[in-house]
Amino acid sequence: MLIFFYIVFGNFFNFNFLERLPIKLAEFFSLFLFVLFALRIFYKKIKGVSFQNRTIWFWLLIAFVSSTINFVVNKYGLTDYIYGISYIFRLIHLVLLIRITEFFIEDTEIRKPKLLNFVINCYMIVCIIGFIQLLLFPTAIDWYTFASKFGGTWADPDPHQGRLLSTYHDPNYLASVIIIPTGLIISKIMIKNEFKNIENSDLIKLAVLLITLVLTESRTSLVGFAILMIALILYYGLNKKIPTQVYIALLALILVGILFVMFGDVEVINKISNVKTDDSAKHRFDSWNEAFSIFKKNFVYGIGYNLYASYNEMMTAQGVVNTSSYGLDSSVLFAFVTTGLFGGIVFLKIMYDIIKAKIYNYAYIGVKAILLASIIMSFFNNLLFYTLWIFPFAVVVFAAKTMDKEINNEFQQI
Repeated sequence: MLIFFYIVFGNFFNFNFLERLPIKLAEFFSLFLFVLFALRIFYKKIKGVSFQNRTIWFWLLIAFVSSTINFVVNKYGLTDYIYGISYIFRLIHLVLLIRITEFFIEDTEIRKPKLLNFVINCYMIVCIIGFIQLLLFPTAIDWYTFASKFGGTWADPDPHQGRLLSTYHDPNYLASVIIIPTGLIISKIMIKNEFKNIENSDLIKLAVLLITLVLTESRTSLVGFAILMIALILYYGLNKKIPTQVYIALLALILVGILFVMFGDVEVINKISNVKTDDSAKHRFDSWNEAFSIFKKNFVYGIGYNLYASYNEMMTAQGVVNTSSYGLDSSVLFAFVTTGLFGGIVFLKIMYDIIKAKIYNYAYIGVKAILLASIIMSFFNNLLFYTLWIFPFAVVVFAAKTMDKEINNEFQQI
């Protein structure tokens, strides 16, 4: 149920707590899980974990220490400090929630292939809702107004026109999380020995996901999808696990894509071709340059987790910089800027631990490709700190790492 809430409801039921802290319905619901399972989790040992938990806890400690040091040194306001560390506790809540979810999955002996299929089906519902939204509410403001009738609120919503938003309300973030089920299905298809072994349902789901990616008109999603495909083709190709028929199909798909880009009049393609003059792209480049500048001045312990806006306000007030930047689009740069050099390295190690794992079932191969694509996409939006990406991805990682022997009998190992 919680997985369904996080994936399907997305940002649709989003409530502002104390005016500055948006809370999702899934986060409210998760509090009940703490009551139900927190005590039991101390008495049973989970067989597998989705992340290297010690590394994550260590990074969270670094983030807290950095924020506290900066609160004292830079004399941030108490309200800003509390607001900043509240997001650290939000991440702590998420890590504990992931552990409880893992415990529940193991305790109830849910088959991992069934779990992964459930995750993919949840994203299918998101896509269908998106199709309905695009048909009935092509203007984003109208969609936000409709959602507000259910109590949801959003600060400064973007006035998107003719873009698929679904329950996430942001086409770029939606497209980024859609890479998760897309990577799983493509990896599953690639591991098949022949076309006749590929399930029609997987092909239909893949088609729905790809249509969704296109309708979001997100440049980030096209970059992410390209990285995903390159990673999977290289891996399966180097291990000689892609049959000739699949290679022909992939080459045909690439050829169609090239023709589509050259002759198609699609908004997302136009955005890519006009990236040098596009305002949003220029904003991201400026954001990166500013992040490098701030990091050089604060590389030891950073400026404090989630205190980027407070730092800029303080510097502006002192006449040191003139900026209106209240956030940073790149997750990796965000980690280095807010927690310092050491904190940034520890943050990268969390992802390295996932990629280096020697697990060879189709799901975990997909996980590695998804993570590589997500890292690249996170340079254009703060994806790696997006709770609606973190929780589903963690569930998928856990399922892939603890895949039971039954999956190895059903699919050929590499």
